[in-house]
Amino acid sequence: MQRKMGSESSDPSQVIVPITSDKGLCGAVNSSIVRDIKKMAPTLNRSKCQIFSIGYKGTAGLTRPFPDMLKTSISAVGTPCNYPTVMAMAVHI
Repeated sequence: MQRKMGSESSDPSQVIVPITSDKGLCGAVNSSIVRDIKKMAPTLNRSKCQIFSIGYKGTAGLTRPFPDMLKTSISAVGTPCNYPTVMAMAVHI
């Protein structure tokens, strides 16, 4: 499932792509990814940076602190990931 937020078109100079899980027992991994992005936030130019989140847990953790930077997210990517699925995600990035 893909979700787009907002309709403004911008040309970001940086794109952050956190890859997290949709569900399961990966709490420590998901929270450390979100925590690392929050630590990077003061060094980023928020007007020139976008977050393209892959996985529901990353989207949920980053929506509240970065509503202006989180433009697109993808969740429910089936496993195992195959080449066409990864290429479709890469085109959006």
